[in-house]
Amino acid sequence: MHGRNTRASECPSATPITRKLRGVLNLTARYDDANHLMPPYAMLAAQEIEQQLYLHGTAPTSVDSIE
Repeated sequence: MHGRNTRASECPSATPITRKLRGVLNLTARYDDANHLMPPYAMLAAQEIEQQLYLHGTAPTSVDSIE
């Protein structure tokens, strides 16, 4: 959906314990539907994902090693 007629907000998501980057949440909307609330909403959604990872006890994987 990316293009001239769209707007996007991105926010990184990290593993709660190691704080290593796990991914990036991307919210994309048509230009006419986008507004100033997209960046804080993306941040809130990424924080909720991190909270759920913490509550469900994410274990380190081969990519995530505790240093």
